[in-house]
Amino acid sequence: MKRSKKTLCIIPIIIIILILIVIGIYQITKNTKSNSNQNDTKQEIVKSENAKPEYKNVDYGTYFKNLNGCAVIYDLNDDVYYVYNSSQVNNSKSPYSTFKIVGTLIGLHNKVVQDEQSTMNYNGTDYHTPSWNKNLNLKEAVETSCVWYFRQIMNEVGEEKVKKELQELGYGNADTSEWNGSGINSIADLNGFWLDSTLRITPMEQVQVLARIFKGQTIYSEEEINILRNVMLKDSVGDYTILGKTGTNQNKEGWYAGIAECKEKKYSFAVYISSEDTKNTASGKVAREIVKEIFSKQTFC
Repeated sequence: MKRSKKTLCIIPIIIIILILIVIGIYQITKNTKSNSNQNDTKQEIVKSENAKPEYKNVDYGTYFKNLNGCAVIYDLNDDVYYVYNSSQVNNSKSPYSTFKIVGTLIGLHNKVVQDEQSTMNYNGTDYHTPSWNKNLNLKEAVETSCVWYFRQIMNEVGEEKVKKELQELGYGNADTSEWNGSGINSIADLNGFWLDSTLRITPMEQVQVLARIFKGQTIYSEEEINILRNVMLKDSVGDYTILGKTGTNQNKEGWYAGIAECKEKKYSFAVYISSEDTKNTASGKVAREIVKEIFSKQTFC
């Protein structure tokens, strides 16, 4: 049976239409799957962003002995807080010399100091700490916890900029209103808003500020943070490298705050101790030993 020329012309057209339909169905199916995968990814991102940190109460009492105090250790990778004495970790305290951690960054960021060797000139005052009675560089100033060195940094940066950076960091109450300090020390340049004065911060806020700094979530550059790392007090405890800064108030209060690193993991920490008993000294040095003991006996990484 012979087909007409008209029929023969229609057949290729029908075949082309069918091919286009098949291609169209394939593209629709492909796009639907792609959109579905994108939606799944978006849902995972939203879920991750909305995830709340985990808080674990721990017993570090044996490390504190007869001292009153608390501890917070924060796992930057897994978003987990290890908390000792939870009733105290949100109490605001003067940071004392732990402030020199952010003080270093503020000085670097505002070009008052450039690196570990940046020197401030000694003015000839006979300070009660012999190691302060000379010109000091940044590393030496942190190691000896020299107040006049950081007093010079703060004065050169200026209150307005310092307050702004503290607010951006979420550093406690960021209150610098008592700029020249409370007079805790008899020599004027050994006082400051961070020494038993208007600036206050909690142990929980300390670890959160440190976490933001070492996660790179602040205005401070990688170079500035690396210089900070190089000047902080350093301890090697087992698999951990511990970088920190002490703070002391006449052996009645003590801080140690910083960052601990183990392999690819990081932990920010803060230990605060206090004592009214002269037999039980509460100092930054003692707090530092508590931190070292905790990391030597606890397995975090």
